[in-house]
Amino acid sequence: MIVFMNAMNGFETEGLPKFKDCLLEGDKVKIVADRIKKHRAWSTYQQKYRDFVEAHDGVVMTVEYDKDHRDRPNLVSLAEDTTEPKWLFWDGDLDVLDDDGKFKPLYMVSGSE
Repeated sequence: MIVFMNAMNGFETEGLPKFKDCLLEGDKVKIVADRIKKHRAWSTYQQKYRDFVEAHDGVVMTVEYDKDHRDRPNLVSLAEDTTEPKWLFWDGDLDVLDDDGKFKPLYMVSGSE
């Protein structure tokens, strides 16, 4: 995000760290229930969704894209989700496995050149 903002303002971005800007199919992620529960609308979400989030908090899962939402790369489904239809997750509510073997928010995950 910093790199993008600086590039838009005409500042030099050479040497600044690069970050991953979207999840890819096959990425390993974890649901972060505490982050999702902080949404203002949490209490209005479907009970089945809230149950799913709480039951899978911190569980390692695999990103896949729903064919009807491929135009929105910030919304992903999870391969291990057996509900029908599968729940969609905003990428900001998931921690992603980084190259260092740790799970981090997407904006903290190393990207490639």
